[in-house]
Amino acid sequence: MFAAVAISAAAVVPVGASAAPAEAPEPASAGTSVTLITGDRVEVRATGGARPEYQVVPAPRDGHPVGFQTRREGNRVHVVPGDVAHLVPDVLDPALFDVTSLVEMGYDDAKADSLPLIVGHPDGVRLADAGPALHAVRELPTIGASAVRLPKAEAAAFGAQLAGRADGRRSALSGMTSIRLDRKVRASELDWNLTDVGAPDAWSSGLSGEGTTVAVVDSGVDAGHPDLVGKVTSEDFTGSGTTADQAGHGTHVASILAGTGAAAGGARKGVAFNAKLLSAKVLDANGEGQASWIIAGMEWATARGARIVNLSLGGRATEGPDPLRDAVDRLSATSGALFVVAAGNRGWGQYTVDTPGVAESALTVGATTRTDEVAWFSSRGPTLGRSGLKPDVVAPGEAITGARAEGTGSEPGPYTTLQGTSQATPHVAGAAALLAQQHPDWTARQLKGALIGTATALPNPGLTAFDQGAGSLDLAKAITAQLLAEPGTLDFGLQKFPQREPVVRTITIHNKDIQPRTVDLNASLRSLPAATPAPAGMLTVSPGTITVPAGGTATTTVTLDPRLGDPGQYDGTLSVTPRGSSAPAVRLPVGLEKEPENYDLTVGVVDRNGTPWAHGAVDVFPITDGLGRFYTINLDQNGRGSTRVPPGPYQVSAQIRTPAGAAGPESLAVAGNPEVVVTAATSVDIDARPAVAATAGVDGVSTRVGQQDLYYSRSGPNGNGFMYSMFKGNAPGDPNVADHLFVQPTKPVTAGRFALTSRWRLLADGLDGRPSLYDLVFADDRVPDRPHHQLTATDVAQLSQRTTTYRTLGKPANAYELRSFESDMVPTPFRTYHGLQVPARRVEAVTASPNVRWTHCVTAYDPPVINLCTPPTAHRPGERVSVNRLMPLRHVPYFGRTDTLLQAESQYGDGVGIGRLDGSPVKQAHLKLYRDGNLIGELPTFSGFFEAEPGNIRYTLEASVQLEPGTYPWSNTSHSRWTFTSLPPGPDGGTTRPDVLVLDYQPQLELDGKAIAGRPLTFDIRPTLLESRGTPTLREFTFEVSADNGTTWRPVPTTVVGQVRRGTVPATSLPPGGALSVRAVAADTAGNRIEQTTTRMFGVR
Repeated sequence: MFAAVAISAAAVVPVGASAAPAEAPEPASAGTSVTLITGDRVEVRATGGARPEYQVVPAPRDGHPVGFQTRREGNRVHVVPGDVAHLVPDVLDPALFDVTSLVEMGYDDAKADSLPLIVGHPDGVRLADAGPALHAVRELPTIGASAVRLPKAEAAAFGAQLAGRADGRRSALSGMTSIRLDRKVRASELDWNLTDVGAPDAWSSGLSGEGTTVAVVDSGVDAGHPDLVGKVTSEDFTGSGTTADQAGHGTHVASILAGTGAAAGGARKGVAFNAKLLSAKVLDANGEGQASWIIAGMEWATARGARIVNLSLGGRATEGPDPLRDAVDRLSATSGALFVVAAGNRGWGQYTVDTPGVAESALTVGATTRTDEVAWFSSRGPTLGRSGLKPDVVAPGEAITGARAEGTGSEPGPYTTLQGTSQATPHVAGAAALLAQQHPDWTARQLKGALIGTATALPNPGLTAFDQGAGSLDLAKAITAQLLAEPGTLDFGLQKFPQREPVVRTITIHNKDIQPRTVDLNASLRSLPAATPAPAGMLTVSPGTITVPAGGTATTTVTLDPRLGDPGQYDGTLSVTPRGSSAPAVRLPVGLEKEPENYDLTVGVVDRNGTPWAHGAVDVFPITDGLGRFYTINLDQNGRGSTRVPPGPYQVSAQIRTPAGAAGPESLAVAGNPEVVVTAATSVDIDARPAVAATAGVDGVSTRVGQQDLYYSRSGPNGNGFMYSMFKGNAPGDPNVADHLFVQPTKPVTAGRFALTSRWRLLADGLDGRPSLYDLVFADDRVPDRPHHQLTATDVAQLSQRTTTYRTLGKPANAYELRSFESDMVPTPFRTYHGLQVPARRVEAVTASPNVRWTHCVTAYDPPVINLCTPPTAHRPGERVSVNRLMPLRHVPYFGRTDTLLQAESQYGDGVGIGRLDGSPVKQAHLKLYRDGNLIGELPTFSGFFEAEPGNIRYTLEASVQLEPGTYPWSNTSHSRWTFTSLPPGPDGGTTRPDVLVLDYQPQLELDGKAIAGRPLTFDIRPTLLESRGTPTLREFTFEVSADNGTTWRPVPTTVVGQVRRGTVPATSLPPGGALSVRAVAADTAGNRIEQTTTRMFGVR
């Protein structure tokens, strides 16, 4: 038995025909598989709606119960296995379980066969001690870690090592202290610029970067470009085997920073055109790189003496541990280099600054336009989590011309134009290089402070310090300034509630002049977003006037009183103005966020043995809008922990694993309170001992539990939700799964919705024609004191009773089948496969409810047939139906249409379920698409994409597929033509699917899937509309058979019997040891048409 859990992505669509575009919408039955670090697999399936569906296939756990925490926030989904939840986030990076991000980064199974990780460890610990699953890539001494690779084939074994003992304590992991996803980072790419930053003024003063070493940590540099020839020392960290720039990004950046402009006669030289240039190639040909590559590149650059390091790259920042951010801060402190980092191109709102631009030590750069506005794409602060003040400055980033690397770009010539904070950053890095040449004794903090303090505020009064930092880079002012303030910003970050004490910062003023300077210091602060003045006294400076000795320093104190003012964001300026001088003032940007009312929520947890749940994790789910994000409280060795939350209602709960002991065998229990209202500092004690087992049975029937799923679901009015899912299947010597899964009784909730949903697979003897399998779902709006469901005879009569025949597609074999459900409170159920010897026939009793939609899948592994699944369907109470599975395979199409793209695919069905080919059994295939009879595209594959056109269109899709005969003995060659009308998507977009006419073949075969030789065969064919599953009205129908693999054909007359066309295949067409081929043509009154030939549909014995 193996198991799968169900949870819904839009893509940027390419235009034109292609066999495998990387970012196209998936068909309904297609999917993306993501293997987690634990070996559990999450399958993502597009549904045509706004949200994809997610299905989780747990890795084997030797019969131990397994639970999952599923969290949806908007369109992002996290799936955390319960047996490692206690390691998140302290040891395991939450990003390892962010399924949405793993797909976005290209770490899904179709694109990556291993997971790149960054493993932290103490000095002296050997990576080999972590076990054979982790394959070393490189050491990262700056952050005390190693970059490693975990093959997905070994992830399940590694997951077992992570889970460790079941006593709730963290696994030792052989000294490994942390495991982080090696995130992908992208280039931040989206002659006015040199004049705008004042570079000509610096050049005229004799500054060119001479003697200064700068590094570009990027996609490499074209060292043969005329602007860069003879300047570059390079190293590759991507494993590509070349230092050449295959993306074109690094060359463009390097030329802005230090290019000579030789290809333009010197007219397009970089800001620091005489600087020495190091190139660390850390981004691949797609402009993407892993965090470990970037860290290694930074270490290499600083070890080779780089004073300035340019990072025109970034990735989405997180609130948790961040190896990139930490590496920038540590290398800044140890090497003395100044890291100049792009803010990122996510400028559609606040908290969008990328990592490593969030690093406090970095000089973080946003982008401006020609009209002195912050560019629309430039990321805005504050930083996520710390509410730090970023960016520090802005610089030109719109339509910047720079060097074009050989073999990149769509236009010829030595230059190309790009835009983004990537292009803004080297302007500032070049300016820092010129200052470093002018002041070789200055520290990185002084260089940073000088560039920030001399920046010029942009003219738009609606901009804040979180948009532009101090303002636009002004190199002319920077090289002539006599005063310097350190640090360059007054970043007060997040001021937590209740704010009871003033916060004091010391500012050091440097005077480079040969004369002493008296300066006046003035602090201003305003409340955002209204930009109204902050209360008097909230930000003060003392003393307000100081004299700075010639060539010396003096200090002043700035005090923030966070007790004043309302919660929210504030920005401002500290101005340092020299007396008796026309020199401009030095301006330090000020930023802070005053936390609104928040309280400590403290929890203590004991397991079912009464033992403190050491190092466990408690989940805190905000039930109503406005309460912020989902919280996790990581417990200490005493089973206690806390977090801060706004006042309001929360679910406070945990999925507690208890080792075998006083309470019995090892078990999982969900315990806690589904509705805790926080109005002050609050403590919650969670005790798993009162948790009870859920049970189910049938009156008068002796049943065994084959599978038990429990879903503990909570949702708020905003659509976000949280769910614990627990699964236990029967294992040898372990028939009673009720000994393993427990839930704590609860009271009804008053806010949002709550449900305890239990799903049971009960096995019975099936005597006297009664069911041998009960697939049941029960739902309660609370956890009852005794969660037991007992079906009476009346209840059983209301079930859907399905007499199901499972044939074979070759010879008797082991097959697998599942029946999974979904409901409004359980969007992500387990999909659990069970072994089945076929052929077989049994009676299956299934819960019938409009809110329970079942999917029934069958997979025969001998031959290895694709997974044939029905669409989610609610069964009718009391119905009695006969179902035939693993009937002869039929060729069916998938056709999906967006505004710009058509996807066509050959799929297969057995008359009940439909499945998608994975490519491996396909010997050859072909697709052709016609519009109004004219060929508009063709592809040598079974799945491909074509360009869409507007309007209602008559298409004909022609598809041929030949399967490997050794794998698929029957229905191995199919040729079909479907004609239909395709409608465009509506104004809200999405995907439309036409109601294609298909044929379900229903010959009266024996259980082994074959016909009897020499005996006439009744053969029913049911015409069906694929999407609506309606019955069309036919105006044309022909049916032919062949006993010689399609060399000669014999027509078979048919009559209408109910919803089928029934014919009789004569005995002469069924010779022993042969096979029957089928050809049919049908057309309906709506204009749909099918012409289909299937060679060797089934055998004859």
